[in-house]
Amino acid sequence: MKSINELRRICQNTRPSIWNDFQNKFYYQISIYFTYIFIILRLKANDVTLFSGFVSIIGGILIISENKSLTLIGFLLFHLFAVLDMCDGEVARYNKESSINGHFLDWFMHYITSFAMLSGLFIYSLNFLNNNILIFIGLIAICIPLFDKSITSSGWTVIVWTRLRKFNDKNKIISEKKETKQTISLIKKRLLFLLIHPFMEHWIKLSLLILSLIDLILELFNLNFLNYKVLILIYIGILGPIYIIVKIKNLFNKNSLNDGYNRLFISKRKPILPKDDFL
Repeated sequence: MKSINELRRICQNTRPSIWNDFQNKFYYQISIYFTYIFIILRLKANDVTLFSGFVSIIGGILIISENKSLTLIGFLLFHLFAVLDMCDGEVARYNKESSINGHFLDWFMHYITSFAMLSGLFIYSLNFLNNNILIFIGLIAICIPLFDKSITSSGWTVIVWTRLRKFNDKNKIISEKKETKQTISLIKKRLLFLLIHPFMEHWIKLSLLILSLIDLILELFNLNFLNYKVLILIYIGILGPIYIIVKIKNLFNKNSLNDGYNRLFISKRKPILPKDDFL
């Protein structure tokens, strides 16, 4: 069996873009140890992917609990999902078994984890949502991360459909609209990030983990903490639709679909990942 350093060279060095995000840096530092175990167990990459979905479902069940320790474990499992999301690709690269089916399954599991997290928050919050309006807002909140991912999925789907329907126009470049660059100060960027990060699966699980840890620590000192699970759910349910509308509006204004078509079928430029994964 190869050493951890050898596994890093085989499974991770081919993806330098993974180090662009501090959460991903952390996940990739520890994912290789899980990958080591999966390789010993002779698991396939798709087995790891399915296991990651199962972990998310268990996490969603645990955060329904009033028990703060179980809640903390539940949110930790969503971070374990993120680690396993790295592991399936590492196992695939080690076994040289990367496939389009695996990519589909990997992407689909992100829908599972988002649904599990928001559904867990919703079921927990039902005891505190004392009118139909708040319940409706909670149901909307479950849909927001799914809609968010669907923007990327639907975007690439219509790009490919457009290509299939214009297959004979091999050299046709869709007209591009010049993008007006807007400079935003660092403070405004940070503030905007704080406002919209609850709608993003990648970041909300970090905030929820921190809040659950604070809640557990305060309980040890017999101190009460705000009911963050309900508040987060309501926040997503109220402001989430605005976020989705603005994101779709920006998709059109920035001509992102045409840009995606051109760089996928026309441009000779090598894709820059993970940036080019998204529209």
